[in-house]
Amino acid sequence: MYKNYKQKIIEVLQEKKSEQYTPLQQIMLGGMDFWNSYQDMRKKNLIGFDKYAHARANANATKRGKYGEKTAEFISAFRELNDALKHHYQNPIDLAFDIQEDLNANKYGREQAKKYPNIPTHELLQKYWVKDETGQVAK
Repeated sequence: MYKNYKQKIIEVLQEKKSEQYTPLQQIMLGGMDFWNSYQDMRKKNLIGFDKYAHARANANATKRGKYGEKTAEFISAFRELNDALKHHYQNPIDLAFDIQEDLNANKYGREQAKKYPNIPTHELLQKYWVKDETGQVAK
């Protein structure tokens, strides 16, 4: 029963337009956008899909409103700092390159969402599309 109630709350919140979200809802849903994107990235396990996941999480959170965008910026910066600390033993040039690519994907997702708020997120991120093992574009 709790699971159905929780799912219903999520559905109601997601039906709202960004200007109807309270700041707290924007923050919470922005965080959920990151969690969902992370889960999809782990499940798909495709080379290059991480950049799409970064851009998608940032775009979805940004579409929630200005607090969603700030949440996206914070989570993205924290995640990259965490990656840098976790992978400090890696070749520093490769690590810096990977972090810069992630930051670019994060920024691109936020910019596209602000520029085209009514276009579905997946369509905004064609630049980062990756095909799965069946040849289909992974979402």
